[in-house]
Amino acid sequence: MNKNVLFIHTTGDWWESRYQYKQIPALKKAGYNVIHLIKNQDTSACSNCNFIKVSSRKTRATGGLNLLFKTLKLNIKIIQICNIETLPLGIILSVFFRKKVFYDCIEDHYSSMLYSKTNHPIFIRKLFAELVFILERIAEKTFVGFITSDPYIYEFHRLIRKEKKMIFYNMPALRVFHNFETKESKQFDLVVLGSMSIRTGVLDVLRAIVELRKDNIIVSIKLIGDPFKDKELGVEVKRILTENNIKEQISISGRIPFYKVPLELSKCRIGLIPLLDLPKFQNNIAMKQWEYWALGLPVIASKLKPQEYFIKDGYNGLFYKPGNIEDLKLKIIQLIQNPAMIKMLGENGRKKFKEEWNSENQEKKYVDFYTLLLKNQDYFEAELPPIKI
Repeated sequence: MNKNVLFIHTTGDWWESRYQYKQIPALKKAGYNVIHLIKNQDTSACSNCNFIKVSSRKTRATGGLNLLFKTLKLNIKIIQICNIETLPLGIILSVFFRKKVFYDCIEDHYSSMLYSKTNHPIFIRKLFAELVFILERIAEKTFVGFITSDPYIYEFHRLIRKEKKMIFYNMPALRVFHNFETKESKQFDLVVLGSMSIRTGVLDVLRAIVELRKDNIIVSIKLIGDPFKDKELGVEVKRILTENNIKEQISISGRIPFYKVPLELSKCRIGLIPLLDLPKFQNNIAMKQWEYWALGLPVIASKLKPQEYFIKDGYNGLFYKPGNIEDLKLKIIQLIQNPAMIKMLGENGRKKFKEEWNSENQEKKYVDFYTLLLKNQDYFEAELPPIKI
């Protein structure tokens, strides 16, 4: 069996952990030779990686068709499409050149196009959402396999047989987090990790901190992400910090590479997932919950269906009503004033991470998925809800 694989990943950074540090190493360990086609960027930190660099702008504008001849020249039979932008290329390669194409679909692109791109008029968003919907339906009928990141996306893609799709939960790796054991002394009470916008609930967290301060409860928080990338959010963050005199309680690290996340999280006591009750977040799982548990942090999360798959209230975290600042405040107080509960919830989450909820287990599934489908055999996903906790 030909074991050369081409990853086409032309948006985002090369060091995105799902590909460069999880899926690609798993395939290499299983004997596959992988070439990683990425957007043009600095890759000096990975001198031994097998990269091909291309123009991201041209690729997005052409649906990846500008890469057709380059891809054919490589003469690689197995292709993994990692971005929605290059689906047209994947469809052409599958239908007309008989390539074995896999697609890693990591989010609900239809809802994202329709509800998240609010800087565009609604008719433009509807147009792109429908275009994405059509492209993914064609891919379902023509690709060898679909890799998804959560149960909603798995079920959403109904035209492809269940035996040809899998869930690769984007869990952190034991090999990355094992050196960062939990410590008793912490620099920050709370942490929010990940991309930040008005939609992700960061403002609710800051407002809860303001309300806590009014009650003479001073808590510190670390924001691991960039709240100023979203201009609207950045303006509100500055206003809240200045008007309420809480600047000294907030530390903002900016966006950091994934390999620096464990060290930053190890400084914190409680992980927050403050997502708002919006269509995208009603469907997709927040990866940060597993990263919190990997460092023994209990989770306080807005109660949305995707978070209920793995968070059990009172076992490894607490829920609050999405958008309800008073409820969030009460849950923070409940943990801050109960160190024993922090320890219990955090240890329960860390135990599940060590035993089951880690990337190493997902990587084994992933290699099995590739191997079976390339032999024209069926794969059966074993980690569908309800998840045993």
